Amino acid sequence: MKPSPAFRWFIGCGGSNGSNRINTLTRVTPDVPVHLVSVNTINHLKAPLLMSVDEHDEMPYCSSEVSQQVFERAPGPMQLHVIGCGHLGTIRYPSPFFDESCRVQLAFLQEQFWG
Repeated sequence: MKPSPAFRWFIGCGGSNGSNRINTLTRVTPDVPVHLVSVNTINHLKAPLLMSVDEHDEMPYCSSEVSQQVFERAPGPMQLHVIGCGHLGTIRYPSPFFDESCRVQLAFLQEQFWG
């Protein structure tokens, strides 16, 4: 698995005792002329969008430049939440990043669906 930070997270946190986390993976490669690329397909989105991104994401295809391009092409309503905790930082529990991410998500859902 590349890059190594993702591997370390899944081994260290995702599989820790008592986490009740089960990791499964299904890979599907559709036979289409152009593969799914978020920059090229985001304009088809029909739902409100909240993007939580890291300002210096260590994953190759999640750079801040790519994230910004995706966000700029998305139809509204949309919100960008920039957080500095790494690609998988918001799912580390307990942590201040997890708490911040939960607050932002809840506020977005309340605003979009319950006015």
